[in-house]
Amino acid sequence: MQTTFTSEADPLWSKPCRAYNLHAELHTRCREDLVEVQDRLDLPSWALRCPSSSLHLSVATLLSVREDYGTSKDVVWALSGGEWSESLRELVAGLQPFEVSFTRLQVRRAAIIALATPVPEVDEIRGRARHLLLGAGLKPDQPSIIHCTLVRYGLAGLNLEALARSARGVELSVKTTVTQLVISKESVYPNLVRETLGRLQLGVTAASVAKAVRRTQPQPKST
Repeated sequence: MQTTFTSEADPLWSKPCRAYNLHAELHTRCREDLVEVQDRLDLPSWALRCPSSSLHLSVATLLSVREDYGTSKDVVWALSGGEWSESLRELVAGLQPFEVSFTRLQVRRAAIIALATPVPEVDEIRGRARHLLLGAGLKPDQPSIIHCTLVRYGLAGLNLEALARSARGVELSVKTTVTQLVISKESVYPNLVRETLGRLQLGVTAASVAKAVRRTQPQPKST
């Protein structure tokens, strides 16, 4: 017996929330290309299209929007956020900027996503986030894929087969280069209202900083 492929409604859509995340902002061209992909989908009225300003590349979860930690996430962040941020900053500084390629659309029960090919740097960052959360006695779950969420659903139990057919007809070949990561506090889901708490630059090791300084110094004249 074949199981019907049906939607799951998102109970958090456009509601106040709290989460602390590590993500990458999309370059303008990448964002425009993903918006064009949204335009090409034959979306029903119950589909919730993520606004352009909310589109981002999920890198690591620090305090999940859907997790209950038994105390205020703001309190947890006040206790551990500084240590986590510095640990992640140190790790990210030793990584080189990397390219992310979104290669296909995937219709899931909870969302339509732009799926990207695996990137070793993202795996390394998620491993550090997992270690930090475990050290604080918190649930360390991290995303298993690299993606950007394009659409969520406002109703449950609706057949997704037509959406899946529409998605199969949309070609996806979009790239973005990640040069920095953003630590953010999310206040309205999904990423509709957020506060930037810090920016982590890739490739900023002590050696690279010293090299950059040397390039700006006047060179001795040859005699």
